[in-house]
Amino acid sequence: MFVGFVWLVGAAIAGTPLDDSARAMAGMPVAASSPLAPMTARPKWAEERATVDKIWSDYVADDLDPIRTWAANQTATLPARPVFYPFSGPDVLNAVAFYPQATEYLMLGLERIGKLPDYAPGDEARLVKDMQLTRKAMRVVLQVGYFITMNMSAEVGTSDATGVAGMLSWFLVRTDHELRSARHVTFDGRGRLVEADAAKGIIPTGVEIVFRKRGETQDRVVRYFRGDIQDSHFTTYRKALWDYIFAKGEVLTYLKAASYLMFTRSFDDIRSLILSRSIAIVSDDSGMPWHFVSRGGWETRLYGQYHKPIADFAGRCQPELEAALEAGSRGALPFDYGYTWYTPHMVVAVRSPTNPIGSPAYDRSSTTGLGVSCYGGRTVVR
Repeated sequence: MFVGFVWLVGAAIAGTPLDDSARAMAGMPVAASSPLAPMTARPKWAEERATVDKIWSDYVADDLDPIRTWAANQTATLPARPVFYPFSGPDVLNAVAFYPQATEYLMLGLERIGKLPDYAPGDEARLVKDMQLTRKAMRVVLQVGYFITMNMSAEVGTSDATGVAGMLSWFLVRTDHELRSARHVTFDGRGRLVEADAAKGIIPTGVEIVFRKRGETQDRVVRYFRGDIQDSHFTTYRKALWDYIFAKGEVLTYLKAASYLMFTRSFDDIRSLILSRSIAIVSDDSGMPWHFVSRGGWETRLYGQYHKPIADFAGRCQPELEAALEAGSRGALPFDYGYTWYTPHMVVAVRSPTNPIGSPAYDRSSTTGLGVSCYGGRTVVR
């Protein structure tokens, strides 16, 4: 139950409460005229800022800057379309880095939505605590490049700042974006996206943040929706969200550290949605099975080298992808990526002109459809 939310809508310029609160929580300076400026001049805040700055600067040098450089020639040149990022958690960081040309990002995950950053003079103790909790909650993505759902379930939402809303805000201001406005959202009975209002009993199912690069005039928006997206639940009980995604038309899909869920029959509806509506898919081996993009209809570009799945997913090896990477890799990736971040690889699949977008085929069942497994060193689809 989301009780006591402060609805921060219409924070239109830097220095207003939403942007200032997010910057203060992320260890970023605020304007001298900001009501929060005195708190950011105190020793405890400065000490935490120094710790976060070191972690962040290492991440930027080791991963984010190389990603941006690589993407500028590989994924940023794709047509600007809405970015669809299922199994995302709060990871707007990578979505924007790989698809900087987009103006809309649609993310799905299981993590709690939480509250937006909201501080007032005198909140120093809460602010510093939130800084510490946020740093702890995102430590994995800054170290190995992905969120671990089990850790996130325990850590995200444990304070005002460490829900997805707070962490989206943290990543955006840390990457030099200004937060323009924000609201918690849901769908009404007619499938329209509307502002949620807990005081009126309208419980949020998502959060929307409007942002822009500092110094630019182009607004962008990220929307995160919480929910289970396996067939038996999502396509049956969340029709409004499925219709909303479908109405976006062509999308750019991003997949990373997706637990090999779309290898199973339980998640073949979301797999079908992606394959039918995407004009491009960027994925590691744990996202879209190689089987579905390697048999015509897609132009594939491969990067890095294959490494067998980590022990938790031992049954998801893809010998055909391994062979394809050995034969046709375009070179090593200059950044860590995915579960096997120490030997990263990536598939970029671009829809062929002869393969137009269409309508997904939903079976709405966790037991029917096609699954992909690895037996005896070969891929089995059944």
